[in-house]
Amino acid sequence: MSNSKLRKVYSENRAFKSEWGHDFFILNKDHKPECLVCFQALAVLKEYNLKRHYMTNHKQKFGKHSCESRKVVCDQLKKKIFQQKSLFTNETKQQEAALLVSYFVIYQLMKAKKGLSDGELIKNCAIKMAEAFNENKVGNKFQTLPLSKQTVTRRLEDISNQISNNVKDIIANCSYFSIALDESTDVSDTNQLLIFVRAIKEDFTIFEELLKVCSLHSTTRVTDGAKSMTGTISGFVGFLRQNQITVPTLHCIIHQEALCAKSIKLSTTMATITKITNLIRGGNRSLTH
Repeated sequence: MSNSKLRKVYSENRAFKSEWGHDFFILNKDHKPECLVCFQALAVLKEYNLKRHYMTNHKQKFGKHSCESRKVVCDQLKKKIFQQKSLFTNETKQQEAALLVSYFVIYQLMKAKKGLSDGELIKNCAIKMAEAFNENKVGNKFQTLPLSKQTVTRRLEDISNQISNNVKDIIANCSYFSIALDESTDVSDTNQLLIFVRAIKEDFTIFEELLKVCSLHSTTRVTDGAKSMTGTISGFVGFLRQNQITVPTLHCIIHQEALCAKSIKLSTTMATITKITNLIRGGNRSLTH
């Protein structure tokens, strides 16, 4: 068998001749021939192949044109293609801009804790403002913003998943991180556990974020949360140790009222004030604030 390699077409470095454009209505697109009439991409940049395609498909329609008129027709076909590409490009850019603005508006609604239907309200207000300034083109662009209630719901899920993934990536790739647990009682007398995370990245920037809010529907009866956090058996620290997780733990058991009572010896008064505050904020069964 011969060891000679087969010749590749792309290795021949064939050059596109300018006269092929108006002779066969061919456009040289990234060194690949493309028909200006039927938009078919031809495989080989050879005069024989280009001529065969023209003679087979387009001679009957364009064969009557003279040399000069063929150049005019060729230029018109090229201009038409470029206009279509420009239109598609502009349309794509407008769609991308509308999508970006939609995510931005919905993200701001989420941060402000507004309703899902407020997206349509913002959209209508933006259209009216554009019309007031005689910017009808801008108003028409605002019409394309996807801010319906269903769209807002889907976008919120996308944003939430993206934020969760970003936080997970930061924690997984950070140099050090810590978590802070804070338990409080809401107006419905349900204990809420807030989990905060702080991470130090490789460039020494600090990242802080609320990781999760957990509702504690079971009975929790502690005065300052010390047992549920630092207990060696049933507390959070004990849970970590049972799972062979050894980390430094700190617990803040010195509240402001305790410091005040110790300094000026008003423990009875401060205890009464604390009970009144808990009663106002959380109800009869609230023990923490």
